[in-house]
Amino acid sequence: MKAYTDLEQSKKLAEILPIESADMFYDQYGVIRNGKPKERYSDYHQLPVWSLAALLGVLPIVYINNKKEICGPLHIDITDSETPFVLWYVNPLHKGSIVELKTKEYDNMIDACVEMVEKIHVLNLL
Repeated sequence: MKAYTDLEQSKKLAEILPIESADMFYDQYGVIRNGKPKERYSDYHQLPVWSLAALLGVLPIVYINNKKEICGPLHIDITDSETPFVLWYVNPLHKGSIVELKTKEYDNMIDACVEMVEKIHVLNLL
């Protein structure tokens, strides 16, 4: 089970999220250390790393779409398949609660959360 963001995900998220939201960091040797990074990183020097709990902590429970409608709550779908993890938000104002924002299916929650953070960031909702 993947427990935290990998190197590429960490680099990408470091450009999107506040470093204070990370709960670990890669040191200059590429070793993951517990604790919050204390400064902006350069190469591997305190590159932020996010655990599942930290990623879920930055995702909004609900958000307001471009029609000023509240969408949510955030759903975590765990299915019995090869790629069981999906995150999604619904718009309950529409008949049948239309899915507004959804990730692809992944074999771990970290990858699903990273995709959702990226989607929410593109919509300027973080």
